[in-house]
Amino acid sequence: MAIGAEYRQKPHNLAIDDEHAAWDAFVAWSASRNVSVVAGYVNLSSILGAATGQTRDQNGAVARQST
Repeated sequence: MAIGAEYRQKPHNLAIDDEHAAWDAFVAWSASRNVSVVAGYVNLSSILGAATGQTRDQNGAVARQST
């Protein structure tokens, strides 16, 4: 089993956008040599919201199983 997380603080280098920190987390489990399950979640915050018109945070989850 593997569990991990990552956090990145973004500098405020662009005057047109107020970027915030981004983070992600994941869990991976290998049931056998041929079967594994991975799940993760990412929150990228707002990326160039003023320029792209995206005012909502960009985030999402994913879960995968491989055999």
